[in-house]
Amino acid sequence: MRGDLQWHKTELAAREANGRGDRELAIQLMAQAVTEARDPSLPWHELQSALAGSALFHEHVTFDFALAMAHYRESHEILSSNIGADARESVSFAECMAECAAKLLDDSD
Repeated sequence: MRGDLQWHKTELAAREANGRGDRELAIQLMAQAVTEARDPSLPWHELQSALAGSALFHEHVTFDFALAMAHYRESHEILSSNIGADARESVSFAECMAECAAKLLDDSD
């Protein structure tokens, strides 16, 4: 089902644009994917997944550690506040957030 969701198609388009070297388009499309995933009719895990993907994208592709950290935090909050969240995934996000926070501190020096 996820492949049929608009936010997921937009995220894939962002990754394809990045692969072609069109960084600006990739950044715009990734932001659009997160906006689309904020549709209140979608289950919570869709937004959580979109935010996690965006966080990884910005941490490893654009090196916008502040935005990556914001998306990691929001994704982790959504994950932690839902009963169906997997504890291992929550710990994994906490580790990603710690690594990104360290990069953010290094970047500000």
